[in-house]
Amino acid sequence: FIKKLAANDRPTRDQAVSSLKGFLSTSRKFDKTSLHKLHMGLFFTMWFSDRPLTQQALADTLASLISVLNPKNFWPFVDAFWLVIAREWNGIDQLRMDKFYLLIRRYLAEIFRNGAKNDWSEEWIAAFANSITSEELEISYDKNEVADGIRYHILDIYLDELERVVLEQDNNKQHKTTDDSDSEDEEELKEKFANVPVKALLAPIEDFVQNTLNKTARERAKKEILNDPRLIKWGVVEEAVKEEEKESKDDEW
Repeated sequence: FIKKLAANDRPTRDQAVSSLKGFLSTSRKFDKTSLHKLHMGLFFTMWFSDRPLTQQALADTLASLISVLNPKNFWPFVDAFWLVIAREWNGIDQLRMDKFYLLIRRYLAEIFRNGAKNDWSEEWIAAFANSITSEELEISYDKNEVADGIRYHILDIYLDELERVVLEQDNNKQHKTTDDSDSEDEEELKEKFANVPVKALLAPIEDFVQNTLNKTARERAKKEILNDPRLIKWGVVEEAVKEEEKESKDDEW
């Protein structure tokens, strides 16, 4: 059924998705070898997908597999995804790069959705930190095996996907539309993020900034995440802190 996931006709894809979800939802525990083989198959399913709309649908489909996993298979499944992406990244040609960027974006969103589903528990936060800094991905260190393109992309989309998930969860509860969320003021946003441990989710990024020798990646992490003005709107960072940082920079001049 893995090959059929890349089919251009929807009925064939839907049948393959149904079969794969049934397989993954089982209570049996999958070993690393099985998950690695599975993700290699899924990787090449995306590789050979050649139509934009099919690629987008496939990225959504592959990421949605996370939602049916038995809890004991969740993090091993996610880690297997990062492992395959990290090992195969340098072999992806420029024409195929965008669809794999999209796949990573969709996976990260589904991972955050699982966090919301688990009420962002301390146990989940710890497991998430272990996963994103694990040997499979090593975002927080400077292993040559992990391409900077993966790190940069994760840094670029990290807050975007967290925001997407938090707002969609709240909108689902209140039956709001996306247009409603666009006009929300800061107080409403702070209320939505009040129960989301954003600081804990930023810890792996802060660790990355402290430890990486890659100046470009370090500055990117600061710009795209740690200094993002949305953190003020969400009530994670105080405005005064931002003003102090600005004054400090002005003093340097």
